[in-house]
Amino acid sequence: GATIVRVHIRTVPILSDLRLGTVLPLTDSAAGRIFLTFLGEKTTRSVLKAELARMDEPRPSAQEIAAIQNKIRLEGFAWIDGQVFHSYRAIAAPIFDTQGSLRAVMSLVSNQASLVKFPNSVLGDLIATATRASERLGWQTHAAR
Repeated sequence: GATIVRVHIRTVPILSDLRLGTVLPLTDSAAGRIFLTFLGEKTTRSVLKAELARMDEPRPSAQEIAAIQNKIRLEGFAWIDGQVFHSYRAIAAPIFDTQGSLRAVMSLVSNQASLVKFPNSVLGDLIATATRASERLGWQTHAAR
């Protein structure tokens, strides 16, 4: 699953169990949803199947997951509001390489509800930063996702 590989601690900390090496769920985390959307079904099938088997009811249907993926492809980012930890919000944007393959996900996590009130400048900055990182890897901004 999606694994945290770098953490930047803000000057005003928030209590969290998110640490380096934490594996995030594909369906209920913003970063996981980006991986689920852009890695492709062949790559994520077994992880998703195991994750769904561990979930309490109601589990998301294949149609609900597809709708989330379609929205992410259309908007270019993912977000969650309280799915992983109560009152935690997250936004995430993909980082692509020269061939348009997903290489990483950049995420922001906050306890502030304003993070998931769209549009907002934080989301714009996140997408712009992820786009710049993608371009440094050779991704063409105009390329279709």
